[in-house]
Amino acid sequence: MTLRGEYKTAGARRGASADIGLNTTATLAGRDVSVRLIGYDGPSYRTEQQRDRGAEIGLSFSLERKRKTHSVSAQFGLQDHKPYTNLNYNWRPEERGTIEYAGATVTANPDGLAFSGNAGLDNRWLNGDVYLQRGSKSENFYGGANLRNSLVLGGGSIATGQQLRSSQAVVIVDVESDQPDIKLEVSGGESSAPRLQPGKNIVGVSTWQQQRLQFHGQGEDGVKIYPEDYSLRMNRGSVNYLKLRAVKTQTVVGMLKDKQGNLLRNQEVASDVGKARINSEGVFTLEVSAAKPQITVTGDDGKPRLVYSLPPSPEGERDEVRFVDVLTPSASPLS
Repeated sequence: MTLRGEYKTAGARRGASADIGLNTTATLAGRDVSVRLIGYDGPSYRTEQQRDRGAEIGLSFSLERKRKTHSVSAQFGLQDHKPYTNLNYNWRPEERGTIEYAGATVTANPDGLAFSGNAGLDNRWLNGDVYLQRGSKSENFYGGANLRNSLVLGGGSIATGQQLRSSQAVVIVDVESDQPDIKLEVSGGESSAPRLQPGKNIVGVSTWQQQRLQFHGQGEDGVKIYPEDYSLRMNRGSVNYLKLRAVKTQTVVGMLKDKQGNLLRNQEVASDVGKARINSEGVFTLEVSAAKPQITVTGDDGKPRLVYSLPPSPEGERDEVRFVDVLTPSASPLS
Protein backbone atom coordinates (compact mmCIF):
# COMPACT_ATOMS: atom_id res chain seq x y z
CA MET A 1 0.00 0.00 0.00
CA THR A 2 1.20 3.52 -0.79
CA LEU A 3 -0.05 6.74 0.80
CA ARG A 4 1.03 10.19 -0.32
CA GLY A 5 0.07 13.68 0.77
CA GLU A 6 1.34 17.16 0.03
CA TYR A 7 0.49 20.81 0.46
CA LYS A 8 1.45 23.46 -2.13
CA THR A 9 1.39 27.20 -1.48
CA ALA A 10 2.26 28.22 -5.06
CA GLY A 11 1.56 27.05 -8.56
CA ALA A 12 -1.54 26.12 -10.51
CA ARG A 13 -2.85 23.63 -7.96
CA ARG A 14 -2.38 25.20 -4.54
CA GLY A 15 -3.65 23.45 -1.45
CA ALA A 16 -3.64 19.99 0.06
CA SER A 17 -3.77 16.80 -1.96
CA ALA A 18 -3.60 13.12 -1.12
CA ASP A 19 -3.78 9.77 -2.86
CA ILE A 20 -3.74 6.17 -1.75
CA GLY A 21 -2.94 3.00 -3.69
CA LEU A 22 -3.26 -0.66 -2.86
CA ASN A 23 -1.77 -3.45 -5.00
CA THR A 24 -2.24 -7.14 -4.43
CA THR A 25 -2.13 -10.43 -6.33
CA ALA A 26 -4.79 -13.14 -6.27
CA THR A 27 -5.34 -16.45 -8.07
CA LEU A 28 -8.41 -16.87 -10.22
CA ALA A 29 -9.10 -19.98 -12.34
CA GLY A 30 -5.45 -20.97 -12.09
CA ARG A 31 -4.21 -17.56 -13.27
CA ASP A 32 -2.37 -14.84 -11.36
CA VAL A 33 -4.50 -11.69 -11.25
CA SER A 34 -3.08 -8.31 -10.22
CA VAL A 35 -5.59 -6.09 -8.42
CA ARG A 36 -5.02 -2.36 -7.97
CA LEU A 37 -7.16 0.11 -5.96
CA ILE A 38 -6.55 3.86 -6.25
CA GLY A 39 -8.19 6.87 -4.66
CA TYR A 40 -7.17 10.55 -4.88
CA ASP A 41 -8.29 14.04 -3.90
CA GLY A 42 -6.61 17.31 -4.83
CA PRO A 43 -7.03 20.90 -6.06
CA SER A 44 -8.53 21.31 -9.51
CA TYR A 45 -6.79 22.82 -12.51
CA ARG A 46 -9.92 24.80 -13.33
CA THR A 47 -10.68 26.81 -10.17
CA GLU A 48 -9.28 26.99 -6.66
CA GLN A 49 -12.73 26.25 -5.21
CA GLN A 50 -13.17 22.94 -7.02
CA ARG A 51 -11.50 19.63 -6.17
CA ASP A 52 -10.47 16.74 -8.39
CA ARG A 53 -11.60 13.51 -6.78
CA GLY A 54 -11.65 10.01 -8.15
CA ALA A 55 -11.27 6.30 -7.53
CA GLU A 56 -10.26 3.38 -9.69
CA ILE A 57 -10.10 -0.39 -9.51
CA GLY A 58 -7.86 -2.21 -11.96
CA LEU A 59 -7.46 -5.89 -12.89
CA SER A 60 -4.66 -7.42 -14.96
CA PHE A 61 -4.17 -11.07 -15.94
CA SER A 62 -2.84 -13.36 -18.65
CA LEU A 63 -5.28 -15.19 -20.91
CA GLU A 64 -3.05 -18.28 -20.79
CA ARG A 65 -2.06 -20.12 -17.65
CA LYS A 66 1.56 -20.91 -18.50
CA ARG A 67 2.50 -18.59 -21.33
CA LYS A 68 2.30 -14.81 -21.09
CA THR A 69 1.70 -14.17 -24.80
CA HIS A 70 -1.77 -12.62 -24.37
CA SER A 71 -2.75 -10.41 -21.43
CA VAL A 72 -5.78 -8.31 -20.57
CA SER A 73 -6.29 -5.51 -18.07
CA ALA A 74 -9.34 -3.45 -17.14
CA GLN A 75 -9.92 -0.31 -15.08
CA PHE A 76 -13.22 0.96 -13.68
CA GLY A 77 -13.29 4.37 -12.07
CA LEU A 78 -14.94 7.66 -11.24
CA GLN A 79 -13.35 11.00 -12.13
CA ASP A 80 -15.06 14.34 -11.45
CA HIS A 81 -18.28 12.44 -10.78
CA LYS A 82 -18.06 10.84 -14.24
CA PRO A 83 -17.65 7.07 -14.59
CA TYR A 84 -15.18 5.57 -17.05
CA THR A 85 -14.05 2.11 -18.14
CA ASN A 86 -10.80 1.08 -19.82
CA LEU A 87 -10.20 -2.30 -21.43
CA ASN A 88 -6.64 -3.12 -22.58
CA TYR A 89 -5.30 -6.05 -24.58
CA ASN A 90 -1.57 -6.77 -25.13
CA TRP A 91 0.16 -9.41 -27.22
CA ARG A 92 3.86 -10.27 -27.27
CA PRO A 93 5.11 -13.31 -29.26
CA GLU A 94 7.13 -16.04 -27.61
CA GLU A 95 9.78 -15.78 -30.33
CA ARG A 96 10.89 -12.45 -31.70
CA GLY A 97 9.72 -11.73 -35.23
CA THR A 98 8.77 -8.80 -37.40
CA ILE A 99 6.00 -7.81 -34.97
CA GLU A 100 7.53 -7.31 -31.51
CA TYR A 101 4.29 -6.48 -29.73
CA ALA A 102 0.73 -5.28 -30.35
CA GLY A 103 -1.89 -3.74 -28.13
CA ALA A 104 -5.30 -2.08 -28.13
CA THR A 105 -7.27 0.01 -25.63
CA VAL A 106 -10.98 0.84 -25.60
CA THR A 107 -12.23 3.58 -23.25
CA ALA A 108 -15.88 4.29 -22.49
CA ASN A 109 -17.05 7.45 -20.68
CA PRO A 110 -20.05 9.81 -20.85
CA ASP A 111 -18.46 11.62 -23.81
CA GLY A 112 -18.40 8.50 -25.97
CA LEU A 113 -16.12 5.66 -26.99
CA ALA A 114 -12.37 6.09 -27.55
CA PHE A 115 -9.98 3.63 -29.19
CA SER A 116 -6.20 3.36 -29.54
CA GLY A 117 -3.92 0.65 -30.90
CA ASN A 118 -0.22 0.28 -31.48
CA ALA A 119 2.35 -2.27 -32.65
CA GLY A 120 6.13 -2.52 -32.64
CA LEU A 121 8.01 -3.60 -35.78
CA ASP A 122 11.52 -4.97 -35.90
CA ASN A 123 13.32 -6.65 -38.80
CA ARG A 124 16.32 -6.10 -41.03
CA TRP A 125 14.47 -3.52 -43.14
CA LEU A 126 12.95 -1.29 -40.48
CA ASN A 127 12.50 -0.70 -36.77
CA GLY A 128 9.86 1.37 -35.02
CA ASP A 129 6.18 1.46 -34.19
CA VAL A 130 2.78 2.27 -35.71
CA TYR A 131 -0.36 3.55 -34.02
CA LEU A 132 -4.05 4.23 -34.64
CA GLN A 133 -6.41 6.19 -32.40
CA ARG A 134 -9.83 7.77 -32.12
CA GLY A 135 -10.99 10.20 -29.40
CA SER A 136 -14.25 9.90 -27.49
CA LYS A 137 -15.49 13.21 -28.97
CA SER A 138 -14.26 12.54 -32.50
CA GLU A 139 -15.66 10.52 -35.36
CA ASN A 140 -12.33 10.26 -37.19
CA PHE A 141 -9.41 7.88 -36.80
CA TYR A 142 -5.85 9.15 -36.75
CA GLY A 143 -2.72 7.08 -37.26
CA GLY A 144 0.98 7.36 -37.78
CA ALA A 145 4.29 5.53 -37.87
CA ASN A 146 7.73 6.13 -36.40
CA LEU A 147 10.17 4.09 -38.47
CA ARG A 148 13.96 4.01 -38.51
CA ASN A 149 16.61 2.28 -40.58
CA SER A 150 20.31 2.40 -41.44
CA LEU A 151 22.10 2.08 -44.77
CA VAL A 152 25.71 0.91 -44.57
CA LEU A 153 28.28 0.89 -47.40
CA GLY A 154 31.79 -0.46 -47.07
CA GLY A 155 33.98 -3.52 -47.23
CA GLY A 156 32.91 -3.98 -50.84
CA SER A 157 29.29 -4.52 -49.78
CA ILE A 158 26.08 -2.68 -48.94
CA ALA A 159 23.50 -3.55 -46.28
CA THR A 160 20.43 -2.10 -44.65
CA GLY A 161 19.28 -2.76 -41.11
CA GLN A 162 18.07 -1.41 -37.82
CA GLN A 163 19.01 1.96 -36.42
CA LEU A 164 22.48 1.65 -34.87
CA ARG A 165 22.06 4.45 -32.33
CA SER A 166 25.55 5.62 -31.30
CA SER A 167 27.65 3.01 -33.11
CA GLN A 168 30.68 4.60 -34.76
CA ALA A 169 31.82 1.52 -36.69
CA VAL A 170 29.98 -1.51 -38.06
CA VAL A 171 30.54 -4.96 -39.50
CA ILE A 172 28.37 -6.34 -42.29
CA VAL A 173 27.89 -10.01 -41.38
CA ASP A 174 26.77 -11.94 -44.47
CA VAL A 175 25.21 -15.22 -43.27
CA GLU A 176 25.09 -18.16 -45.69
CA SER A 177 23.13 -21.22 -44.56
CA ASP A 178 21.32 -24.27 -45.90
CA GLN A 179 18.58 -23.58 -43.31
CA PRO A 180 16.47 -20.58 -44.41
CA ASP A 181 14.91 -20.19 -40.95
CA ILE A 182 18.12 -20.52 -38.92
CA LYS A 183 18.65 -17.98 -36.12
CA LEU A 184 22.07 -16.96 -34.87
CA GLU A 185 23.26 -14.67 -32.09
CA VAL A 186 26.36 -12.51 -31.84
CA SER A 187 28.10 -11.36 -28.68
CA GLY A 188 30.98 -8.96 -28.20
CA GLY A 189 29.59 -6.17 -30.36
CA GLU A 190 28.66 -2.71 -29.13
CA SER A 191 25.15 -3.05 -30.51
CA SER A 192 23.67 -5.68 -32.77
CA ALA A 193 20.50 -7.02 -34.29
CA PRO A 194 18.36 -9.18 -31.95
CA ARG A 195 19.44 -12.09 -34.11
CA LEU A 196 21.38 -12.83 -37.26
CA GLN A 197 19.58 -14.48 -40.13
CA PRO A 198 20.53 -15.61 -43.65
CA GLY A 199 21.58 -12.61 -45.69
CA LYS A 200 23.34 -9.39 -44.73
CA ASN A 201 23.15 -8.19 -41.12
CA ILE A 202 24.62 -5.09 -39.50
CA VAL A 203 26.52 -5.35 -36.21
CA GLY A 204 27.74 -2.21 -34.41
CA VAL A 205 31.19 -2.40 -32.78
CA SER A 206 33.39 -0.18 -30.62
CA THR A 207 36.32 1.78 -32.05
CA TRP A 208 40.02 1.99 -31.27
CA GLN A 209 40.17 -1.28 -29.33
CA GLN A 210 40.75 -4.94 -30.04
CA GLN A 211 37.55 -6.93 -29.72
CA ARG A 212 36.21 -10.34 -30.66
CA LEU A 213 32.78 -11.19 -32.04
CA GLN A 214 31.47 -14.65 -31.15
CA PHE A 215 28.68 -16.39 -33.06
CA HIS A 216 26.40 -19.17 -31.84
CA GLY A 217 22.99 -20.65 -32.59
CA GLN A 218 19.92 -19.11 -30.95
CA GLY A 219 18.30 -22.17 -29.38
CA GLU A 220 19.70 -24.28 -32.21
CA ASP A 221 21.30 -27.66 -31.53
CA GLY A 222 23.78 -29.17 -33.95
CA VAL A 223 24.66 -25.92 -35.74
CA LYS A 224 28.21 -25.49 -37.03
CA ILE A 225 29.33 -21.90 -37.65
CA TYR A 226 32.38 -20.88 -39.68
CA PRO A 227 34.12 -18.91 -38.32
CA GLU A 228 32.91 -19.21 -34.72
CA ASP A 229 34.62 -15.95 -33.73
CA TYR A 230 36.20 -12.96 -35.44
CA SER A 231 38.79 -10.53 -34.02
CA LEU A 232 38.99 -6.96 -35.26
CA ARG A 233 40.10 -3.42 -34.45
CA MET A 234 38.25 -0.62 -36.24
CA ASN A 235 38.55 3.11 -36.68
CA ARG A 236 35.73 5.60 -36.33
CA GLY A 237 33.41 5.56 -39.36
CA SER A 238 34.86 2.35 -40.82
CA VAL A 239 32.90 -0.61 -42.21
CA ASN A 240 34.11 -4.21 -42.30
CA TYR A 241 32.67 -7.26 -44.07
CA LEU A 242 32.54 -10.86 -42.82
CA LYS A 243 31.19 -13.93 -44.59
CA LEU A 244 29.62 -16.35 -42.11
CA ARG A 245 28.59 -19.91 -42.92
CA ALA A 246 26.09 -21.71 -40.68
CA VAL A 247 25.29 -25.38 -41.26
CA LYS A 248 22.85 -27.62 -39.44
CA THR A 249 24.80 -30.79 -38.70
CA GLN A 250 24.26 -34.34 -37.52
CA THR A 251 26.62 -37.16 -36.64
CA VAL A 252 26.58 -40.19 -38.94
CA VAL A 253 27.69 -43.61 -37.65
CA GLY A 254 28.14 -46.43 -40.18
CA MET A 255 30.43 -48.47 -42.44
CA LEU A 256 31.71 -48.01 -46.02
CA LYS A 257 32.53 -50.37 -48.89
CA ASP A 258 34.62 -49.64 -51.96
CA LYS A 259 33.53 -50.33 -55.56
CA GLN A 260 34.70 -53.96 -55.29
CA GLY A 261 32.55 -54.55 -52.20
CA ASN A 262 35.43 -54.59 -49.75
CA LEU A 263 34.88 -53.07 -46.31
CA LEU A 264 37.06 -50.00 -45.72
CA ARG A 265 39.25 -49.82 -42.60
CA ASN A 266 41.81 -47.38 -41.18
CA GLN A 267 41.19 -44.69 -43.79
CA GLU A 268 40.48 -40.97 -43.62
CA VAL A 269 36.94 -39.79 -44.38
CA ALA A 270 35.63 -36.24 -44.61
CA SER A 271 32.54 -34.13 -45.18
CA ASP A 272 32.11 -30.44 -45.80
CA VAL A 273 31.98 -29.83 -42.03
CA GLY A 274 34.32 -32.40 -40.46
CA LYS A 275 36.94 -35.15 -40.73
CA ALA A 276 37.28 -38.58 -39.09
CA ARG A 277 39.05 -41.91 -39.42
CA ILE A 278 37.51 -45.35 -39.98
CA ASN A 279 38.58 -47.68 -37.17
CA SER A 280 40.04 -51.18 -37.53
CA GLU A 281 36.56 -52.73 -37.42
CA GLY A 282 35.34 -50.56 -40.31
CA VAL A 283 33.14 -48.20 -38.27
CA PHE A 284 33.31 -44.42 -38.67
CA THR A 285 31.70 -41.52 -36.81
CA LEU A 286 31.56 -38.31 -38.84
CA GLU A 287 29.79 -34.97 -38.60
CA VAL A 288 27.97 -34.02 -41.84
CA SER A 289 25.58 -31.41 -43.16
CA ALA A 290 22.01 -32.42 -42.27
CA ALA A 291 20.62 -30.93 -45.49
CA LYS A 292 23.29 -32.30 -47.87
CA PRO A 293 25.01 -35.26 -46.19
CA GLN A 294 27.99 -36.41 -48.24
CA ILE A 295 31.06 -38.43 -47.31
CA THR A 296 34.35 -38.60 -49.23
CA VAL A 297 37.32 -40.95 -48.94
CA THR A 298 40.65 -39.49 -49.99
CA GLY A 299 43.44 -41.32 -51.78
CA ASP A 300 47.15 -41.36 -50.94
CA ASP A 301 47.59 -38.18 -52.95
CA GLY A 302 45.07 -36.36 -50.72
CA LYS A 303 42.48 -36.07 -53.52
CA PRO A 304 38.90 -37.41 -53.21
CA ARG A 305 38.79 -41.05 -54.33
CA LEU A 306 35.28 -42.17 -53.39
CA VAL A 307 32.12 -40.27 -52.61
CA TYR A 308 29.09 -41.52 -50.67
CA SER A 309 25.82 -39.58 -50.87
CA LEU A 310 23.11 -39.98 -48.25
CA PRO A 311 19.52 -38.84 -48.66
CA PRO A 312 18.79 -36.01 -46.20
CA SER A 313 16.73 -36.98 -43.18
CA PRO A 314 13.12 -35.75 -43.14
CA GLU A 315 12.86 -32.29 -41.55
CA GLY A 316 11.14 -33.54 -38.42
CA GLU A 317 13.48 -36.53 -37.97
CA ARG A 318 16.88 -34.87 -37.98
CA ASP A 319 18.29 -36.32 -34.78
CA GLU A 320 21.78 -35.38 -33.64
CA VAL A 321 23.03 -38.94 -34.31
CA ARG A 322 22.09 -40.94 -37.41
CA PHE A 323 22.91 -44.64 -37.80
CA VAL A 324 23.18 -45.91 -41.38
CA ASP A 325 23.67 -49.27 -43.09
CA VAL A 326 26.83 -50.17 -45.01
CA LEU A 327 27.21 -47.55 -47.73
CA THR A 328 28.46 -48.07 -51.27
CA PRO A 329 30.09 -45.30 -53.32
CA SER A 330 28.36 -43.19 -55.93
CA ALA A 331 28.85 -43.87 -59.65
CA SER A 332 31.59 -41.28 -60.05
CA PRO A 333 34.15 -39.78 -57.66
CA LEU A 334 33.72 -36.27 -56.38
CA SER A 335 35.26 -33.82 -58.77
